[in-house]
Amino acid sequence: MSCQINTIRKMQYYKLRKTISPITLLIGLMCHESYSYDGLITNKIGNELGIKPYDIDRINVKKKIIIKKKNKEVEEISLRDAKKYVRRGCNYCNDFSSEFSDISAGGVGVEGWTITIVRTDKGQKILDKVVDAGYLETRPIEEVKGSYDAIIKLSNNQKKRRDKFLSI
Repeated sequence: MSCQINTIRKMQYYKLRKTISPITLLIGLMCHESYSYDGLITNKIGNELGIKPYDIDRINVKKKIIIKKKNKEVEEISLRDAKKYVRRGCNYCNDFSSEFSDISAGGVGVEGWTITIVRTDKGQKILDKVVDAGYLETRPIEEVKGSYDAIIKLSNNQKKRRDKFLSI
């Protein structure tokens, strides 16, 4: 997540090499907010919905929290209901799209694809190698203009949200 990417970049800036030397590539997730495990997984999903963590195939956040279970059943939680489980620090984050990563990735507005933004030369070289080796397929962002517009909007909203919380 961008909060973790920003921490690593600060450690690089202050030359804390022993601590971060094993880290060679930063892939950041597009993130509006993160939830406490005890709140969302244990309380809401486990206790209220009766879903055990090992029964979950994936959790996706797309205007709501979508829980896909291994048995193919789907449960949903509104973002309004999940709001009380948001980590407090998320209110002060202004970086939706991991702007300081080498590569940013997120599923904004597309199904079956990941929007990927290359931010550094290192990120571009590695992505090119992976694509050339046939591990990934790419499409131009122009094919999913709505996703691009959504990233810009969500990034701007995140910056405004932070400003609002800092002004309290």
